[in-house]
Amino acid sequence: MKAPAHSPSVDFPDLVPRPLSSSRTRGWTGIAANVYRMERFEAVATHREHLVSMQLEDCPCLYQRRNGLDSERAVCAREVIITPAGEPKSWRREGTGDVLVISISPAFLSEIFRQASGPSGVPMELLDNFGTRDRVIEALVDNVHEELEADRPASHIYVEAIARQLAVHLWRHYSVARKPAKAACHMSAHKLLLAKRFVEENLGEALSVESIASQVGTSAFHFAHAFRAATGLPPHQYLMQRRMEHAKSLLRQTDLSLTEIALRVGYSSSSHFCVGFLSLTGTTPSRYRHGQ
Repeated sequence: MKAPAHSPSVDFPDLVPRPLSSSRTRGWTGIAANVYRMERFEAVATHREHLVSMQLEDCPCLYQRRNGLDSERAVCAREVIITPAGEPKSWRREGTGDVLVISISPAFLSEIFRQASGPSGVPMELLDNFGTRDRVIEALVDNVHEELEADRPASHIYVEAIARQLAVHLWRHYSVARKPAKAACHMSAHKLLLAKRFVEENLGEALSVESIASQVGTSAFHFAHAFRAATGLPPHQYLMQRRMEHAKSLLRQTDLSLTEIALRVGYSSSSHFCVGFLSLTGTTPSRYRHGQ
């Protein structure tokens, strides 16, 4: 599927239809929840709030362009997508299905991140995540959804507590140290794209920082610092994330054995792959494949 054609970005609220249910009149603080019946769309959208969305039904194909990379696959019910506020994202969706979208105020999340980091902590920023199973987020989103549909008394107090739990979980598992305004090391957009493309085309190989750095004509030391300054992630962590994204696609969209998938994403054995997958996603490859 091709990327959406270049066009002016629209605000996310203008992209989605009128919600089936909404918390906007409930007096909730920090977050809001909306259930949308999404149909096919294609757009470049600007997000003024951080979004945590959970598919309530399977989506046959969802495309997103982020960090200069295209991601496209079927997204199953209960998979979560995290979209930070800020720069526009390219989206395309096929099929009709309900989606629960939790919007988090950037000011609220920044304050929780500040409290979680402590007085001497490093400022953190939220990362994109394109479709994952996370049982903690699922449980918290389920609680918000139930509160949204039930409209119980004092829901604003209950939901604010959930919002704080969700924010702390995002701080722990889906954030990185914010890069400085002026990075000590610089990498051009062209070299960054070359490095990312090389990683994407060689996920099954035994990649090292040295081998990636050689593709852009720089030393491993300079590359590692410049890459982290440009992306917020050290090269090895970025490589692991891309391998796991590819593994998720293979688990959902193919009948390949775990051994074959392990080899395709750079692991020497299925056992090492299973340990790495569990560590990064919180579930096993088999459970993920079967939507558990």
